[in-house]
Amino acid sequence: MPIESISVDALPSSSGRSRAGAVGAVAVFAVIMLGGALPIPLYTVWAPLLRFGPLTTTVIFVAYVVGVVASLVLLGPVSDRSGRRPVLGIAIGVAALSTVLFAVATDVPLLLAGRLLSGVATGIATSTATAAIGELLVSKRLASAVSTASNLGGIGLGTIIGGVFGQSVPDPTRSVFWVYLIALGLVAVVLWRVPETVTRRAPVSFSPRRPVLAAGVGRRSFIGAALIVAAAFGVNGFFSSLAPTFLRDQLHVHNLTLSGLAVGLLFAAALAAQLLAPAAVLRSPVPGAAVLLGGVIVLLAGLRSASLAAFLAATIIAGAGVGLTFRRGLVVTDRFADPDHRADLGATYFLIAYLGLIAPTLTLGALDQVAGQTVSTLILAAIVSATAITGLVLTGVRPVPTPTTEEQGAAR
Repeated sequence: MPIESISVDALPSSSGRSRAGAVGAVAVFAVIMLGGALPIPLYTVWAPLLRFGPLTTTVIFVAYVVGVVASLVLLGPVSDRSGRRPVLGIAIGVAALSTVLFAVATDVPLLLAGRLLSGVATGIATSTATAAIGELLVSKRLASAVSTASNLGGIGLGTIIGGVFGQSVPDPTRSVFWVYLIALGLVAVVLWRVPETVTRRAPVSFSPRRPVLAAGVGRRSFIGAALIVAAAFGVNGFFSSLAPTFLRDQLHVHNLTLSGLAVGLLFAAALAAQLLAPAAVLRSPVPGAAVLLGGVIVLLAGLRSASLAAFLAATIIAGAGVGLTFRRGLVVTDRFADPDHRADLGATYFLIAYLGLIAPTLTLGALDQVAGQTVSTLILAAIVSATAITGLVLTGVRPVPTPTTEEQGAAR
C-alpha cells in the first residue's frame, strides 16, 4: 500500500465531535511544541547576560533532548493504558513549570532545569498527541499530515515569536514566557473538550519500559525510517542551538526577529514539503533523504563562504528534507502499530529521532571553539549522512509493505 499525498478525499468520515476533538488535540500539541522552541532565538540574549558561550548553549539544548528522551522512556506508552487526556494534562502542567523557571531564570542552572522540563513536556505530548490525533481522524493520511503540521508548525512559530519578543519587547526573556503561560492556560481549557479515545483505562503510573519495535516485514522499514528521521533531527539540532549564534557572529545578523525567522524557515519549509509533496515522492524514502543531504551540502557551502543567501537556501532545502522524512516516518509507524498500543510504537519512533539530536549538537558545541565552525560542521555532515544512508539500507527503496493483523498485534 503506497504512501499517498493529501487530497480532498482524505477528509475523515468521523463524527463532528471527533473532528472537533482532533482540533483540540492539535491545539494542545502545537502550543506545547511552540513552547519548546521559544528559547531558541533568546540564547543570544541570555549568553552575554549570564556569561556563557556556544558550548554552554549546546549543553542547555541537550538538556532539552535528555528531557524528551527520559519522558519517552518513562511515559511514552502510558497513555495507551491511562488515556490520552490525563497524560496531555500532565504535559501541560510540566510545560507550565518549565515556563515559570525560564521567566525567573537568573543563572545557567535555572535555564538547564527549565530546558529539561520543557523537553519532558515535549516528549509526553509528542507520542500522546500523535496517537490521539490518529484515533480521532479516520483518514490515516490526514492524521499523519496533521500531526506533522502540529509538530513542525508549532516549532517554527515558536522560533518566530521568540525572535519577535527578543527584538521588540522590553525584558524579552521574561515577558515572552509570562505570555506563553497564558497560552498554556487556554489549551488546558481546550483539553477538557477533547474526547477520550482509550476506553479501558488504568491509573497513571511511571515505570521504565523497553522500546518496542514493529514486527515481521515492518521491522526493517520502521527502524530504517526512524534512522532517517534521526538524521533529519541532527540537522534540526544545528538550527535549534547554534544557528542564531552563527547568524550573529558570522553573518552579522543582529536583529533577533530576522534570526527567529531564519530558523523558523527550516520548519516552515518542512511543513510545506510534507503537505505538498506528490504521492510519488512519498512512496520511497530516497527523495526525502536525498533532499536532506542536499541541504546539508548547501549549508556547508554557506558556512564556508559566509553567505546569507546560501544559508537561507540550505535552510529551505534541508527543511524540505526534514518534512518529507518526518511525514513518511509517521505513516510507517502508524501502519505497523498495534491499535491498542499506538503510543508505544510512536514513543520508540520519537525516541530514535530525538537521540539523533544529541551527537551532532554536542559535536558542534564542543568543536566550535576548538577546531572552528568549518571542521565541526563537516563532522555534523558526516554524522547526518552516515545515519541517513544506514536508514536507507535498512528500509530499502520499495514502498512500505502492508502489515497483516497478526504483525500489527505483535509489535513488541
